[in-house]
Parts: sequence; C-alpha cells; structure tokens
Amino acid sequence: MLRRVLPLGLLFLAMPTAAFAAPRLPALADTAPADNATIASALFEEGRKLVAAGKYEEACPKFAESQRLAPAGGTILNLAVCHEKSGRKALALTEYEAALAVATRENRKERIVFAKKQMAAIEPLLAKVTVRLPTEDATAAGLEVRMDGLALPQAAFGIAVKVDAGPHVVTAQADQKREFRSDFALVAKETKEVVVTLSPPIPDPPKVDPPKVDPPKVDPPKVDPPKVDPPKVDPPKVDPPKVDPPKGPLAKPRTEIRKEGHPLALPFILVGATGLVTGLAVGGYAANQLLNPNVGSSCFSDAANCADDAARKRRNAGRTGLWVSGTSFGLGTILLITGVALPSREVIVKTGGLQLRVTPAVDASADGATLGLSGRF
Repeated sequence: MLRRVLPLGLLFLAMPTAAFAAPRLPALADTAPADNATIASALFEEGRKLVAAGKYEEACPKFAESQRLAPAGGTILNLAVCHEKSGRKALALTEYEAALAVATRENRKERIVFAKKQMAAIEPLLAKVTVRLPTEDATAAGLEVRMDGLALPQAAFGIAVKVDAGPHVVTAQADQKREFRSDFALVAKETKEVVVTLSPPIPDPPKVDPPKVDPPKVDPPKVDPPKVDPPKVDPPKVDPPKVDPPKGPLAKPRTEIRKEGHPLALPFILVGATGLVTGLAVGGYAANQLLNPNVGSSCFSDAANCADDAARKRRNAGRTGLWVSGTSFGLGTILLITGVALPSREVIVKTGGLQLRVTPAVDASADGATLGLSGRF
C-alpha cells in the first residue's frame, strides 16, 4: 500500500519559494503488518488534513504514531516538516536526518535533495548546548540529568546538542546529593556549556546521645513536731440542784387493771376469718354453677332429671360447693367467736407501788375438775 504525502504547495506553505519547485514526495510505504499498515495509513491521511488546516500541533502526533506503526521514508519526512512548521526546529533536524538516511538507502533522489535543503535552512537557526559533569558526579548513584524535562543519557555528556533558540533549563540530581538547576536563554548559533556540579554528599546528622543527668538528691527537710502543751481545764463547779419538797397534798395512788390475752385467741381469730372468706368464695362458685340455665330445680333435686352430662356436672359441683361453703362458713364463725371470747390468761392490778397478778387455774382429774385463782405481788 502506497501513501501519498501532501502536495508541496499545501505542506510547505512557510518554506522559501525554492521549496515549491520541488516535486511531490510520495510517502514511503515499506512492508508492515496488515493491521498496523491500515491504521498507519488512516493516521497519515488525518495528519494531512490537519496540516492543510494549519493545525500542526494536532497533526504532528498523527504522523509520529503512523511512523511508529509502519515506518516509512515519506512519513518521517512529513513528520519533520510538521515539527519544523510548529517551531520545533531542532527535533525537525533530527527527523530530516533520518529521512535523508532512508532516502539515500532507497535512492530517492527527490527526497534526498529536499531533506538536505531543509537541513541547510534549519541548522543556522539553532543553538548548541554541551552538558559536562565531573567524573565523581558522573558516576554518582541515582544520577539523573534532564534538559528541558527530557532525560539526557550519559553518552550525551560532553557532546554539543542542537537545541532551539529560546529559554532552556538543565537539572540534575543523585542519591545523597543536593539538586542542580541552571536556567538560561540562547539565540541562534549560540553555544552554551553547562557544567553540572552536584554538592558534596549530604552528611547524615550526627548521632548525639542525650547527656545522662542524674536527678538531684534532695533530702527532705527535718521538721520537729511542734510542742503543744495540753490546755489546763479546771473541772466545772456544779452545785447540787436544790429540790424543794412538793407542796400540797400527796397524790392518791393510781390503780391500773390490765389483762393479758389468751395464747389461742389470735390463732382462733385468724383461722375463723379464713373459714369465713373460704365459705364466701366457694359459695359464690356454687351459686354460679347452680344458677346456670341448664340446671333447673328438677335437676338440682335429682340428677336423673338433668338435660345432659354438662348440666349434671354443674349440678354436682354446685351441691358440693354449697356443702363446703356452709361447713367453712360455720366453722369459721365458731372459731372467730371463740377467739374473741377466750378468757384472759392473767389479770394485772397496779395500785401505787403494789402490783398484783391473778391467774385462773384449771385442775382436771378423774374425780372432777377444779377452777381457781392464784396470784402474786
């Protein structure tokens, strides 16, 4: 596949008038993989359109990628022209040199003449920069030298490198060394030599052990406890109280009669009250069973007259509840009354300074029973 370059009238608009007399330069299409060649051809055609529109900054990457995929003498020549038009004349010069080598190898006379002519026109517009390093710095570990941001290989140290006229910067750095930087500007045909001198190695900070300082020994001050004499306290003088004899008649002795309860009174009262409550509760349950509509008077009198087993069960439960309720209520009433009515175990009579205790005594034997009173004072 052959690719054609732009007509010289479009591609080299800014060239001297003599350039327009040169014939068209067809692109060099050497053998390349089919896929790469197809993509390279499309990129090449796109680059031509951009150059025709004066968009050199966009066109140059298209030519460069086309050349990378399918190197060809015509493509590298168009790339050189594109860089020249965009102002990167030093780069264009190297590309013209490469295009000249290809054209010479292929005996493409038109391209040889055109490349030499453009090289001759560009070279007087360039400047030269030589970067030198002392031997000890050139072999420093981690050395990296850059010119205008591009890494400069060690093989280029001490060699004049052609650059565009204008501002430039050279930087250098290495392990354990301070950075070097040199900014300068060149005009056409000017030669500049930059000597990169890296600072001596940055010494490691000295290790300084902190001084050992023993804490000062401070003896606690001796403080004698203050001597405090106990205060002298005279015992208070207390005059015996004067008690006047009571005036008026002597109070009459007071008589007090007190009963101590029987030990069975409280248990009888509690059990009796419990019987009353139980009788009432069971009575309520029995009434609920017997008042059911299914339990009539005939069923209550005779179980055979009940309508079904459920009514019969209610009738039996109600009757049993009535009996339990009556018994509990009756016994509870008797016990409650008995607990309240139990006689006192002892009667205590106090009158003045005399105290008399009277206790009922019961003596039962086969011959009979005796009830008496005993007392003490």
